[in-house]
Amino acid sequence: MVGSLLFRVAYYIMYEWKTLEPAKAKEIIAAVKSSAEAGLFSEDSSECRTAALSFYRNNQIYRLTNYQTLPPFSLDYIGDGLRFHYLDGSAQTIYTINDTGALNLNHDNILDYIRFYFQYVQAEDSEIRALLTPHDHQGLNSMNKEHFEEFGRHFRAPNIDYDHEQHLYVVKLTLDNEGALVYGTINVTPAGRLTIADQHLLMQEALPPALSSQGETTL
Repeated sequence: MVGSLLFRVAYYIMYEWKTLEPAKAKEIIAAVKSSAEAGLFSEDSSECRTAALSFYRNNQIYRLTNYQTLPPFSLDYIGDGLRFHYLDGSAQTIYTINDTGALNLNHDNILDYIRFYFQYVQAEDSEIRALLTPHDHQGLNSMNKEHFEEFGRHFRAPNIDYDHEQHLYVVKLTLDNEGALVYGTINVTPAGRLTIADQHLLMQEALPPALSSQGETTL
């Protein structure tokens, strides 16, 4: 699926990246060699960074970046240092990781998980982004004062509940659905299965497009 998935880097979660030493980066590149995408990286022209995720035990996000191309591009993986899963845009990849026992959802990290999910899962019919605060939308710089004030008036903060009968988190939050500002209900099971239960429009005027990150593309 390389080349078919373009994610906006750093749109959702500002990860606290740590750059690995060259020797460790070499090990990571070697560990993902079984995937076809690994041939895009070499020890001399690539960098490996990693960051912790609040909702995974013993697993982190790894970003391999090839600086030999213009612009540089990256592939993101979830791994425990030995086994790695390429984030290919499908929900099933995330569910496979969850089913290894790595997932540890709770009230404090459920919003992180939802943002992560929408960052890395490409919907078939629309692109959805979770907005936890008005400043999460990176189209703010293209808004005029009146539009920003209108956006702020319609924005609604997240609300988290847990349905003990159905055994799932019920999260209500603001979403950017292809430029439409909507308020949605997201259901998430303890195993991390996520569904959108409903959405309703908050604002008639479309949001400006989100700005892409400069200088780096994530595939």
